[in-house]
Amino acid sequence: MTPESVVRLAAGQSVTVREMRWPQMRVFLDRLGGLANSLGAALRPAGPAPGGGLAEVGASVLTQLPELIRSSSDLSEELIRGCVPEVAAGRLILDDLAASDALRLLDASLAVTLNEEVLGLGKSVAGRVAAVMAPATPLTRPSPLSSTP
Repeated sequence: MTPESVVRLAAGQSVTVREMRWPQMRVFLDRLGGLANSLGAALRPAGPAPGGGLAEVGASVLTQLPELIRSSSDLSEELIRGCVPEVAAGRLILDDLAASDALRLLDASLAVTLNEEVLGLGKSVAGRVAAVMAPATPLTRPSPLSSTP
């Protein structure tokens, strides 16, 4: 059974929130991964010195902050559109909602989309892929067993 939740908006309207369909989920996960990579890049200071100081990390994050906020906002709206049929159909306009209502819809969308079953299945698939890929991954340092006397 597809997870769903009913959210009551401040005006009293009840809105159904459903787990995303697979095609939308693939796009969402791809964009979520891109956002995570961007955040990771923002936390790493530019330049040759690895593990720069706090000031360098802060400066890096600040220069990329507008893009990170825009990306996360777009991703949030995409998630809500994928989970709330009324929004997808244009019967409920996100820009017309109070912030608290939009956040209720975002929270419910995250809960039904990234539910325990989906997270468990995702971890299971990742584990199986890692097990298959492990033999194909070259060693970065020689094994002590492979050294020659």
